[in-house]
Amino acid sequence: MKKRIYYWDNLKSCLIFLVILGHFLIPILHRGTSIECCFYFIYFFHMPAFVFVSGFFSKSYIEKGQGRPDINKILGFLILYVVFKGIQWGIICIFQRETEAFQLLNESGAPWYMFAMAAWYFILPIFSKFKWYISIGVAILAALYAGRIEEINSFLCLSRIIVYFPFFLMGHYFNGDKIKVITSRKGKIVGAAFLLCVGCVLIFRLNDIKVLDALFYGNQPYSILPKEISMSAAIFARLIFLAVGFLMTLSLMAWIPRQKLKFSYIGSRTLSVYVLHVIVRDILEQLHIFGKIHIEGEMLLLSCVIFCVVLTIVLSGEIFYKYCNKVFKIKYDALMR
Repeated sequence: MKKRIYYWDNLKSCLIFLVILGHFLIPILHRGTSIECCFYFIYFFHMPAFVFVSGFFSKSYIEKGQGRPDINKILGFLILYVVFKGIQWGIICIFQRETEAFQLLNESGAPWYMFAMAAWYFILPIFSKFKWYISIGVAILAALYAGRIEEINSFLCLSRIIVYFPFFLMGHYFNGDKIKVITSRKGKIVGAAFLLCVGCVLIFRLNDIKVLDALFYGNQPYSILPKEISMSAAIFARLIFLAVGFLMTLSLMAWIPRQKLKFSYIGSRTLSVYVLHVIVRDILEQLHIFGKIHIEGEMLLLSCVIFCVVLTIVLSGEIFYKYCNKVFKIKYDALMR
């Protein structure tokens, strides 16, 4: 049991680093082909994998007999969502010295994950009543169909809630005992081969992948894609994105160590790291730091990787985790009649 816990902590530690790296690559995205390849490689699976892991840890939510949504957990995510957005809004107002409208219900940036977690935990008791293939099948069909509807976009994070929900359910229904099979020698070989294939596709077909750029974010309808892409092609592309995201997640899982490591503790503090790294990036962007960096290509990518490693370690410190986690320890239902 301890090995399994350490395994998931190691996986979450790796994923939060990839999330941070992906977000810090955005401001420098067009400063080298290597940077673009790395960015799209990460965006193929980093959020699907994180949502998958979140779904896996939702098992206890149902196993504890939650026949209805847990108001404390849901409000905890919603309050953190509002606080997160408020801090980002405050940073913009301070540095731009003008007050922008506070868009509470429209979100296309990092806070969407908090709102989506609240939504997924709210509807999970319903989906968990069905067989896994029924729940996941319905979720996939909804994800494919959602792109056809213009109104399903960044408002209420609705598009991402629907598009990434299949990964949450896959994680929820995933049998943790399969880790031994996934991390076997054969699993490692297959996983490495698949990741290598994805990398080769990105290197040799990068421009074709960039045409489908909007699908990587999951927050817009198909109409945002170039007009030459038909509706059926867009739906098929999203289906491929879902499949590749899931297979890359399993491929990465095959190489995650199962024993306790020096950085394993980071896996238990990913929520605070997720929130704080975006604030750091926003401040650096407002200070125009990224534009003042005069290296390009591989050297810039390497520097970004090193910076993100250090930032991950710093933000996973006890003090940051302690205060961010207090949000979830409040018994919100005690405030209600």
